[in-house]
Amino acid sequence: MKKKLILHIGLDKTGTSTIQNVLHVNRDYLLNNYKILYPLTGQWHDHSHHRIPFSMIKNNLHSNEDDLSTLLDSLLNEIATSTCERVVISSEIFRSCINLESFDLFYSSLVELFESVDIVIYLRNQVNWLLSLYNQFVKDNNVRFSQSFNNFFEKTKERADYFTLLTSIEMKLKRLDKKNVNFKVFKYVEKSNQILDDFFEYLEVDIKELVINNTNMNKSLNRIELDMYRHFNRFDISDEIRNFLRNSITEVFGTDNYKNFNCISGRYALVDNIKKDEIYNYYRESNKKINLFYFNDENDLFDATLDNVEVEDYSSLNIENFSKLLIKIVQKNLKETK
Repeated sequence: MKKKLILHIGLDKTGTSTIQNVLHVNRDYLLNNYKILYPLTGQWHDHSHHRIPFSMIKNNLHSNEDDLSTLLDSLLNEIATSTCERVVISSEIFRSCINLESFDLFYSSLVELFESVDIVIYLRNQVNWLLSLYNQFVKDNNVRFSQSFNNFFEKTKERADYFTLLTSIEMKLKRLDKKNVNFKVFKYVEKSNQILDDFFEYLEVDIKELVINNTNMNKSLNRIELDMYRHFNRFDISDEIRNFLRNSITEVFGTDNYKNFNCISGRYALVDNIKKDEIYNYYRESNKKINLFYFNDENDLFDATLDNVEVEDYSSLNIENFSKLLIKIVQKNLKETK
C-alpha cells in the first residue's frame, strides 16, 4: 500500500531535538494507535535521523560511520515490513545536503514507496535564530567559535535568508518528484511546548496521550558561560582540559548566582536594540515574500519588537573580568581538592 512520507528538515534551533525525542519515546504508541512510523534506521544518539544525511556528506566528522546504500536498504526494509501509513524522518542536517547527488539517490529511491510527501520546516525569527546558533557554535566541541556575534553574523547572514533557502529546496525536490511534494512551512513560536503542540496537531495526534520529557534537550549557555567558552576557544587545548573547564564554568556560573559578581553588570544582552533592528530589517523584504507566498499575508513574517532590551547592555566580557572569573573557577577547584 502507498504511504505518506513526512520529511522534517528543521530548521536547527527550532525545537527539533525536542520533537525528535518525543517521536522516539512514543514510537510504539504512535505506530500502534496512529500508524505513524518513526524509523530506528538512521537514528543518531539523540534520536534524530542524522546518520542518513551524514552518510551523504563527504569530509565531515561522521561521514565514514555509515554507508548510504546500506542505510537506505535497511530503511526501505523497515518501512516495507511495517504496518504504518505515515513515516516521519527527521533531521535538520538534510538542509545541508539537499543539493548533493547523494541526496538525489536517497530521495528518489525512498519516494517510490509513497503516494505523497510533506516537507516540514519551521522558520524562526532570524534574530533569535542567529543568537541561538551562535550560542551553539561557541559551545560545540567540534566548532569552538571564538569571535564576536557581529563577526558571526557577517559570516552566516546568507544562511538565514529563508526565502532563498525555501525556493532552492522546493525547486530541487519538485524536479526530483513533480507529482506529489507538499511544503508545510510553520512559524516557530518562542514559547515552551508550542512547537510540540503545532507539530503533533499537524500529525493529527493528541499530544495529551504522549509521554513528554520536559528536560531541556539542548540547553543554551548563559551570558557569562558564553563569553568564558568563547575566550577558551581561542586556545589550542585538549578535549580533556576543555571539558574540565566547561564543567567548572557550568558549576560556578550555571545558575542565577553569576549575577552577583561585581565585575559584571547589566542585562547580559548579546546584542542591543540597534543591532536587533539591523538584523530584522536585513531580512524584512525576503520574509514578507515568504509570508505572502506561504501564509497569504501581506504583513511582516515576524514581530519586530523582539523582546527589546530595556536596561544597559552587557556587551562583552573583557580580559580583566575574564581573569577575575577564571580565578573564581581555580579557587573553587582548589577547595574541592583539599
